[in-house]
Amino acid sequence: MKTGDDERYIPLKQDGRDSVVTVASERTAGPERVETAQMDSDALARLSDPALAARRERIAAQVKDRSRLTWMPASELMRHSSQRAADAISRGQERLHRAVRDATVAGTRKVAQAVGERVRELGTPRPVIGRPQQSEPVVSRQSI
Repeated sequence: MKTGDDERYIPLKQDGRDSVVTVASERTAGPERVETAQMDSDALARLSDPALAARRERIAAQVKDRSRLTWMPASELMRHSSQRAADAISRGQERLHRAVRDATVAGTRKVAQAVGERVRELGTPRPVIGRPQQSEPVVSRQSI
């Protein structure tokens, strides 16, 4: 690392790795000499936040996976992409079939409820005054 007269290097411990932050020296620090690498306490706290560190690691792993995919042969990459597309279509079809089935079941229930309510509204048939109730149907199989 090159150390000059006008700046000093402050090593920081972050996630088990050493990193260096450059801070402008007080001797030559004017408005034009303040460097963008200068950090305040909030920035240092954000660097040491474990949730952000885990997020950075996940992003790095995703980038690594993507870079691995780009080195596949074109035929394998096409097969991989078409398999992912086929899986997505299959999942979409499954969701569509599930939605249609649920709607059909719900529609059948609604129809059954409506028929049941209509039958309940009609109630039991009342006997007609002046006619005797018959326990047997008027037309039976024997009379035919």
